[in-house]
Amino acid sequence: MLSGGSDGVIVLYDLENSSRQSYYTCKAVCSIGRDHPDVHRYSVETVQWYPHDTGMFTSSSFDKTLKVWDTNTLQTESRSVTHAGVQWPVAQSQLTATSPS
Repeated sequence: MLSGGSDGVIVLYDLENSSRQSYYTCKAVCSIGRDHPDVHRYSVETVQWYPHDTGMFTSSSFDKTLKVWDTNTLQTESRSVTHAGVQWPVAQSQLTATSPS
């Protein structure tokens, strides 16, 4: 599971419950913290797995960037910047939408 925070941090969690207990705390597998060179400067608004490659995901932020991440290296593979509004990945398709402010 992917999680994006108001501090720009992204965390990846392992949801597997091998203990089969009804109450289970998921463990963070890795995170892209404030000290990471590619961390978002403002709140992360969306995170989404790339449907054609589970080793990649996208994130968008109020810093007006949309980033494509590689889960193996935790580095950005691509970065898109807009100067007129917010960008976000569209959940219903594999397109990226932008809107003017």
